[in-house]
Amino acid sequence: MSKWDITKITYNEGDRISSIIDPTWNARHNFSGVPVSTKHNPCGYWSKGEAGSGQGYIPAPSPPIPIPVVNEWVQVANFPGDMRSDAVAAAVGNKIYMGMGLSDEITYGDWWEYNTANNSWTEKTSLLSSEYEGGGDAKGRHQAVAVTTGGKVYVGLGQAIYNSGVQYQFRDWYEYNPGSDEWVQKANFPGGYVRSAAAAEVDGIIYVGAGVDSDWPIYRSKFYKFVSDNNEWTEISDPGNPRYEARAVGCDGKLYVGGGYNNETTFQRWQVYDPEEDSWSYKSSLPDSFRAFVIGVINDQVYAGIGVNAYGASDDWSMYDPEENEWTTKKSFDGGATAYMASAFIEDRIYVGFKKDGDNVEWWYYH
Repeated sequence: MSKWDITKITYNEGDRISSIIDPTWNARHNFSGVPVSTKHNPCGYWSKGEAGSGQGYIPAPSPPIPIPVVNEWVQVANFPGDMRSDAVAAAVGNKIYMGMGLSDEITYGDWWEYNTANNSWTEKTSLLSSEYEGGGDAKGRHQAVAVTTGGKVYVGLGQAIYNSGVQYQFRDWYEYNPGSDEWVQKANFPGGYVRSAAAAEVDGIIYVGAGVDSDWPIYRSKFYKFVSDNNEWTEISDPGNPRYEARAVGCDGKLYVGGGYNNETTFQRWQVYDPEEDSWSYKSSLPDSFRAFVIGVINDQVYAGIGVNAYGASDDWSMYDPEENEWTTKKSFDGGATAYMASAFIEDRIYVGFKKDGDNVEWWYYH
């Protein structure tokens, strides 16, 4: 039987079993017209046949087969909006939602949908909020966070540039429904007015933490979890390491957080949070000190890079294997050294855009 389980089935008079999945052969097999009998393969037993009764065994459904990573970068349709950095992005199904950001001291509140199936962009309802420390009407934001759970996108925090360069920070939290193209405000983030935080989803729960407070330069370390079903925030154990521009990602039921910046120091630290134990531990450090970098997951392995290291913008790209606790160098970003890019991942692809400097609206994916 090796690692595969089998499932016992009981069928009654008049029942028929149409097909089974054989994980050894990775194929669906049909046995119509065969009298009730026991068939055997290296993985187990099953029964199929004319109407009758009895018991038999079928293999349990096989897990998804990982799509091999090609280790290549592909440029797709350019973003049709204005060039910017510090935007946010999150994926729902085969679509990516992207918006906000900064360009020439203009903070954006626009919101866009990228359809990976037909490589096209569509503008959606903007997010403009007054729930920030200064009051009044702020026009957009940058250095926010965006996370997906339950088919919705959650966006909040960040900073607005308002009234000829005056800067204000947010603690608000919004839910975006792709089906209705509507925004609904949710419970405010309890960690204060924060920008450049780290955020990710693990098993349906959103985690947000770190960042820098509006009382510059107060760096934050605390993390909170948000349960969308009851619209509640709860503080979790503190990982230490106050910083901003760190990055976070959920992988195999754990929360990984790394990099960031604090008091002229760019971090190389890589930590993992276990939700069941409410505890943090250190893992093998990032290949380089990084802040404001890209992060994503393919086949339960973490990919990270394309950010600011101790020497400036970088195009480095690496893969982390949680089981081996090892980093492996991968192909550098074909778009060149940059930082502060928006990113989101769907199955076997990690999408990134846009380069911080210059008139650039390029949109790429790694696979």
